[in-house]
Amino acid sequence: MDHCHEVNIILSSTIEREGRAEETQLYIQGQFFIKGDAYYLKYKENVEDFGEVDHTIRIKNNEGLILRKGAIEMRQPLVVGSSREGTYKSPIGVMQTLVDAECCDVQWLEDCGEGLITIRYDLYMQGESFGRVTLIYQLKTISKK
Repeated sequence: MDHCHEVNIILSSTIEREGRAEETQLYIQGQFFIKGDAYYLKYKENVEDFGEVDHTIRIKNNEGLILRKGAIEMRQPLVVGSSREGTYKSPIGVMQTLVDAECCDVQWLEDCGEGLITIRYDLYMQGESFGRVTLIYQLKTISKK
């Protein structure tokens, strides 16, 4: 790993569908690292009623990959301006996904130890529109004492 940072993460998630927006925020800690010209974000989330989920997000040159492992599993490739198939698995069952990615961007200021990851896509599950998903990750390096 070229540069690894323990970070505080504020995840703002918005799902827009049928003229309404559902917004949530999650405050967690994780690791942000740069390997070559790819950016990675890893964190764990405890999903209510399901259990722990490990998240890995990789972004490189307007392409990304969202991976979830654990109580909920997901593998979703992202390519800006293109459609990509993926899978979503929960205790309820497995669903096929399709996304049309609009934005997959990382801004990282090494000097400040702060950054922003923005991912936006239209999500289809089992062929039906689920809505437009916007994920904004605000990252700030945890100070070492």
